[in-house]
Amino acid sequence: TQHKIKELNRQIEYEKQRNALLDKLNHFQGQLDQYKKQLPPSADAKWLMNRITELAQSLGLEFLSIQPEKLTSSPHFRESAVRVDMECSYHELGAFLQRIESSPIFLRIQKLVLEKIATETSQSESRPIIGRGRVAMVVYTFLLKE
Repeated sequence: TQHKIKELNRQIEYEKQRNALLDKLNHFQGQLDQYKKQLPPSADAKWLMNRITELAQSLGLEFLSIQPEKLTSSPHFRESAVRVDMECSYHELGAFLQRIESSPIFLRIQKLVLEKIATETSQSESRPIIGRGRVAMVVYTFLLKE
């Protein structure tokens, strides 16, 4: 009987450790599920171009051009990127960047180049009317390989 009690205690300890590991696994699975919700439904450039265009149009912005960039890949994920060229005010650029960075789908700015455009001046004042810039940026997202 003493032997049986020791064996039962070992079995109880084993089950406690197993349950603790299963709890951790469930926690990590929940986190993984949350991260998967931030991944795009497709990593092709067409999806990304449509999403970026929707974000711009929601702010009344138009692109001079939008083009897919070369796809990169690793053993675990596939990255999709697009290059966007546009002219906008600094305020409009800030609003657009904020929309990209706060998107529920993972979108990030990989490269951003901003050039100031010569501005017009008001007839009655000698200061610029609106500061505008020419913007070139690369926006990317990625999808995990399964």
